[in-house]
Amino acid sequence: MKPHVLGLAFPPWAAAQQTDFLTAKKIACVPERVTRCKSPGLECESKDASARDKTEVLIVDFESKKASVRRGTEERAIGAVLEDKVEGDARTVVIGETQPDGQKRSLSLSLKKSGKMEGSRDEGRIKMETTCSPAT
Repeated sequence: MKPHVLGLAFPPWAAAQQTDFLTAKKIACVPERVTRCKSPGLECESKDASARDKTEVLIVDFESKKASVRRGTEERAIGAVLEDKVEGDARTVVIGETQPDGQKRSLSLSLKKSGKMEGSRDEGRIKMETTCSPAT
């Protein structure tokens, strides 16, 4: 009986465990938990991401400096990577866009070497926790 070593495939979590997210070129992140507050830090409600939330994958391409959200086979741009710096064991990322009315919106993210990422937008009224994997 011959071993079929070449036929083995690594599950996605195995690839994530081998990736250093502090230097990754492109990542895909799935929401795990969402917190919504009436005002920054006040009257907040946290809940696990719904099945629908988990179909919206945040794609951050550090090489092209672009971010998008993918649902199924459709992908839409959400902004540019305005900041990307590594300090200690975290990578700080800011994604921004200008709205049609001229206002700027940004999403601030903190990515850990393990692939766990926390983010906030709307002055901290919406917060999220995600799990990231390498993207191609």
